[in-house]
Amino acid sequence: MNTFALQHKSKRCYFMLLFLLFSFASMAQSGICGDNLTWKLEDGTLTISGEGEIPYYSSTPWYTYASSIKHVILEPGVTSIRSSAFYYYTDLTSVIIPQSVTNIGAYAFYGCINLESVTIPESLSSIEAYTFAFCFKLTSITIPDGVTDIGTSAFGNCTSLSSSIIIPKSVTNIGAYAFGGCQSLPSIIVEFGNTNYSSSNGVLFSKDYTTLISYPAGKLENSYLIPESVTNIEENAFYYCRLTTVTIPEGVTDIGTSAFHNCLNLNSITIPKSTTNIGAYVFGGCESLTSIIVEIGNTNYSSSNGVLFSKDYTTLISYPAGKLENSYLIPESVVNISSSAFTNNQKLTSIVIPEGVTNIGSSAFFYCSFTSITIPESITNIGAYAFGHCEKLTSIVIPKNVTSIEELTFAGCISLTSASIPESVTSIGEKAFLSCTSLKNIYVAIKEPISVGAYAFDFVDKSTCILHVPTGSEEAYRKAEVWKEFYNIVGEDFSSIGNETLSNNIDFRYNAATQEIVVSGIENGASISLFDMNGKLLQSVLVQENQPTSVEYLPNGAIYIAKIQKQGEISTFRFLKQ
Repeated sequence: MNTFALQHKSKRCYFMLLFLLFSFASMAQSGICGDNLTWKLEDGTLTISGEGEIPYYSSTPWYTYASSIKHVILEPGVTSIRSSAFYYYTDLTSVIIPQSVTNIGAYAFYGCINLESVTIPESLSSIEAYTFAFCFKLTSITIPDGVTDIGTSAFGNCTSLSSSIIIPKSVTNIGAYAFGGCQSLPSIIVEFGNTNYSSSNGVLFSKDYTTLISYPAGKLENSYLIPESVTNIEENAFYYCRLTTVTIPEGVTDIGTSAFHNCLNLNSITIPKSTTNIGAYVFGGCESLTSIIVEIGNTNYSSSNGVLFSKDYTTLISYPAGKLENSYLIPESVVNISSSAFTNNQKLTSIVIPEGVTNIGSSAFFYCSFTSITIPESITNIGAYAFGHCEKLTSIVIPKNVTSIEELTFAGCISLTSASIPESVTSIGEKAFLSCTSLKNIYVAIKEPISVGAYAFDFVDKSTCILHVPTGSEEAYRKAEVWKEFYNIVGEDFSSIGNETLSNNIDFRYNAATQEIVVSGIENGASISLFDMNGKLLQSVLVQENQPTSVEYLPNGAIYIAKIQKQGEISTFRFLKQ
């Protein structure tokens, strides 16, 4: 066969293959759904027919074609949509639900980010938790009379909802964050005759106006005076609101979890003396907030220089993210740093945690901008996500009294080059060091390899990151799950590493707070030489008895060797720079 014939045949085969692929792609797909329903997908429209419910599936029969589904039509006869049926169908734009449907399960349309319209049937009595959460393009919704329950975050983060929500008189329960994060929502109106809820000026309250439930994030006012009848501000009540000032009246006793979370324009707040409870994360993400003032006479809370504390100043509750200072010394009275205390603080470059603090709460320093932080030896607990996404943090030394590294504690610390884990640690949680992409050295002083949570070191370059383990434990680590993924596992004598050591009657001390070394037992002076772990000479100086010598220039998180020569005798010390 000549070359022309071969080329002609190849082209025919190519075009035939394209035709078959196109024909297959345009063919209607169909199947059975549960006992009495069938489904058919044609030209981007999924039609479900028959009588009965769409049962729960870990993976629906049409899931393979999820990216091709633009429209969903449920024909009359379908009675129920089970939970997660259309979870994260990101190309779905419209849904038609017949009056025969009496139940829509939790997460049914969660994350359908292009869903523009849906009609909720009058036959429905409940909108379950997260049913329409994160439907970013949903602009309006009508809740029919007959619905009694609106679940937690049912419409959470529907950022384009720009028409007022009307709560019918039949509704008896509205879950937390039901309309939270709806940044375009101008008002929530409760129908006359509802026995559980009221509204005033578009704000949602309990029937007796003692609980403020939800201030719509799309309201355009800059200031708001909470009615004097209110005693309780519900969790997430002002989430993502545009207000610059909120006046909390005397009489409010409770401010719920995340009540003012992500109020980006809020610049100051005063806590009345009547307030006895403030939940976690209340002011998290309030990037313009410069001060939190507690009125004199409050028996549970105090403030100092705009920072919120417990009454006795033993717990630091919230440091406003909008304060202009670039450094902060936590008071010595503090023993507990609350969850989310410094969250989203992009102004502080230096935070000093005093000896005596025992607990760092979850997300306490989440998304902060400091490059280094010294955790004192008094710390016994560090919460989940405590230092998550501290993207400028370069090194971390976990103190010797900590027994657990919680999940996501250092996740997203993309500049972290060194981490030191003490012998006291017995567990490392899931994703603890996830996406710490710059890690070069991990010092693990634990003789027997401990179990590590899933994804703990994912996206750490294990081909270049050196894992330092106690001398004699190398083989055990090379065989242990997760640890064995590190290419370079080297032995280290951790017993000779310390901030204060004694050798040949010479006392060597490293002070992490001042970044200085001090040597005693050298009455007539001595020569000190500093080396890195590769033996490279970094500095040689003459020092006198108890004379501080700065080592601030040395990168944190690494081990250094100090050789002190006195009268012909050399003493060797190693210290971990923090």
